[in-house]
Amino acid sequence: MADASHPLSDSPSGRPAEPCCKRARYHHGDLAHALLAAVRELVERDGADRMSVSKACRMAGVSTAAPYKHFADRNDILRTLCDHGFEEMRETMHASRAVTPEPGAARIAAIGKAYVAFAAANPGLFRVMFGMKRELSDPSDDDYGQEAKACFQVVIADVAEASGLEPGTEPAMRLAIMLWTFVHGVATLLIDGDYEVTEVPVNTDALIEAAARGLLQGGPPQAG
Repeated sequence: MADASHPLSDSPSGRPAEPCCKRARYHHGDLAHALLAAVRELVERDGADRMSVSKACRMAGVSTAAPYKHFADRNDILRTLCDHGFEEMRETMHASRAVTPEPGAARIAAIGKAYVAFAAANPGLFRVMFGMKRELSDPSDDDYGQEAKACFQVVIADVAEASGLEPGTEPAMRLAIMLWTFVHGVATLLIDGDYEVTEVPVNTDALIEAAARGLLQGGPPQAG
């Protein structure tokens, strides 16, 4: 998996900052947004391990010193990108709930499909969000990981409502973890191309729908 734990190789060295291109393509105050958009494009194209901050600067039309007015280092940029990714995923999952207003297996399946669709549309970002937590963790940042937790809360709330379990209780949590485990596995197998080794066509929507029905019928797993 990509490793972003190494020291920043393209951080300012005290030399005068040189513009990355002749004409900046951002307005004052949009620098961080422009840089994150470029980083995201590079992550999708090249992977996080090959993502160069200096290359992102050239794409965004900013100086190589500019990122460090907003971010501490390369890891900080990727942490922020992850937060944005989880926020987008949560919004996508919420939107899927609105299409199926009644609680139940169909709405749980819709949330699962939205999760997989997000991964399929953003495989590079998805891998950073879930595959680089150890490298990107920062004990001094109390807010890091809150967006991921908020995303999981969507699953917990919906599973609890559909199953009749009390939200926040251990049984509801265990049931939600079952759904997340299955759906995350589907997403990972899909974006890594692992379904290609099967000898039968794989319909991920049908898999998720069957898992949602089985989830509610079987109830939460035993603790321990």
